[in-house]
Amino acid sequence: MNESAHDKYGVSMVYFDAPLLPDIQSRINDNDVVFRELESHITLLYGLHLECVDEDVMERSLPNNISDITLNNVSYFSAIKYDVLKFEASADWLYQSNKKLTELPHTSNFPEYKPHCTICYLKPGTAQKYCDMFKNKSMIVSPKEVIYRKINGRKIRSYV
Repeated sequence: MNESAHDKYGVSMVYFDAPLLPDIQSRINDNDVVFRELESHITLLYGLHLECVDEDVMERSLPNNISDITLNNVSYFSAIKYDVLKFEASADWLYQSNKKLTELPHTSNFPEYKPHCTICYLKPGTAQKYCDMFKNKSMIVSPKEVIYRKINGRKIRSYV
């Protein structure tokens, strides 16, 4: 995502260590890569408005029932300039946090929340072969921190 997009809205994300991700990324042909995701995370909600209060965002991002996250089912979606290769992510609290965050002022073009961990941004038309290559890959990850990156780029952190 380009910098101007980051400046328009705030975003809440959960970060974790994904030890298999570097190995998976290393198996992707450099000629297919637009850029690699360097920080393992799942977006809880992108599109938070300037008037959102830090404490409200963090409270909604960190429920009491935070637990491990399962990453599996490598798939992709197409964007204008690239294919986004990703793991689907599952943990009930991700959906709960997203729902609570959507009660705050925000803008979203996505009617349904589909939590995922991006592996790599690929040239259009190249992702399916990697879905096939990594179809049996999965991992369980433990959340390490939640970050609310504000419109001005300032980060509010809370360690799990």
